[in-house]
Amino acid sequence: MPLSVAVVAAVLAVVLSILLVFNLKRLRRLEAEAVALREEKSDLQRRLAVEEQKSGRLADVERELAEGKQLADRLRDAKSATETESARVTEALSHRDSDLAELKARLASTEAKKTEFETRLASLEATLEQERKQSAEKTRLA
Repeated sequence: MPLSVAVVAAVLAVVLSILLVFNLKRLRRLEAEAVALREEKSDLQRRLAVEEQKSGRLADVERELAEGKQLADRLRDAKSATETESARVTEALSHRDSDLAELKARLASTEAKKTEFETRLASLEATLEQERKQSAEKTRLA
């Protein structure tokens, strides 16, 4: 029987050697997979960091967009107020222009009447002067 124990021991040694080689190959394969998984994890972490940065920038962009919308609303309100004020000023200027045109017409009429009155006054003064001379002549003759 000692031979059969030696045979069994040899067979076990061979089987264990085969299992050891198989397990070593499997261990190397698993280690390679673990390295690949670590690299993939590292890549995913880098991509996640990039996406987090983008997400952080998105919040800033959304805030800037909201500020831009508020500014646009304020500018729209200011434009509306300016257009209303411009219409009011334009109407006031129109009234002033019309008043100015009326005043110019009245001034021209008044100046024409003044010229007419000055002419009549000069004529009346000349007539009065003639009558004074005639009266003085009559008084001197009489």
